[in-house]
Amino acid sequence: MSDKPFSPIKIGNLELKNRFLMSAAVDGMAADPHARAQRYAELAAGGVGLIVAGRVLNKEEEFGRVADAVHECGGRIALQILSHMGLGFDPNVDSPAASVVPGDSDIFSSYFPYGRHHEASDGEIEDSIASFVKAAKQAKSFGVDAVQVHSAHNSALFKFLTPLINQRKDKWGGPVENRARLHREVYKAVRSEIGQDMPIFIKLGVADVFPNGLKLAEGIAAAKLLAEYGYDAIEVSQGLQDFRDLKTMAGTPIRAGAVKISQEGYFRAWCTDVKKAIDKPAIMTGGIRSYELVEEVLSGGETDIIGMCRPFVKEPGLVKRWEEGKRKKASCISCNKCGLGLMKGLPLACYVKEKWSF
Repeated sequence: MSDKPFSPIKIGNLELKNRFLMSAAVDGMAADPHARAQRYAELAAGGVGLIVAGRVLNKEEEFGRVADAVHECGGRIALQILSHMGLGFDPNVDSPAASVVPGDSDIFSSYFPYGRHHEASDGEIEDSIASFVKAAKQAKSFGVDAVQVHSAHNSALFKFLTPLINQRKDKWGGPVENRARLHREVYKAVRSEIGQDMPIFIKLGVADVFPNGLKLAEGIAAAKLLAEYGYDAIEVSQGLQDFRDLKTMAGTPIRAGAVKISQEGYFRAWCTDVKKAIDKPAIMTGGIRSYELVEEVLSGGETDIIGMCRPFVKEPGLVKRWEEGKRKKASCISCNKCGLGLMKGLPLACYVKEKWSF
């Protein structure tokens, strides 16, 4: 057996003690900073090499204690940053978007449920870039080790990348180089703000589930561009999500059920292709549960880092257990009740025993 899963690796100037990353998730714990710090410390003590915290609000001034708790346990922590431009979920706001989406399109009801949106002006795009800079500046003040730019799922950046939403005719639209221009400008602005030492990496949707959306070939081309722009690593994920099948979550990056190894790693092929195209670390996420698969994809050069989320919610000490030689697969059964708990206003935790259903 290889020891590669537990070997160190660098993202930019940041050295991680192993190849395990906790992918970003909303934790629902802003109201209890002490409990939040304990939760993240438990993950660090459990062996996770890099924890990515998701959707931390600017007003959460006490997040610094989370970073301190992680560092005290020998871990590293990154903060995911994003822009709220174009989310379109406020019925009282005419939201700026990459471009206007026709009301009869497949994605209209999911991504613009109130219909009120307009093509963002250059000024509104500059405001969006400024929001990334503000978030990165605050992340640095918290004492985190890195920032991750969010460009997957329904994020503003990904909406500029997918031709399904971005139908602009100006410098922000058209060929993939133009649709990735906002990613370049965000990187430049954030790098200028936080300096050269702190890594900036990105979570990138490399394909959509919708027809006429981003195709994998363009997603790989975009990944190559982002690595050239300077992003220090790329976490490979899915673009626009389709929640019409809540039983299997097949149109989302949080699918249900991973009983067999063959059902794990559902972005494996995408990540392998991205890894071949870039000279920066690639991060493979998507339903990975078995140590055998972890070892296989790392030893085979299909990825550099393994990203998981739900398994660490269920079992914070998973990496430590595996390192001790207890290689039974993660106890998470991908029931997705952790996400359902968040929808109910509960903190991120395992609720597998609850009699909830989607």
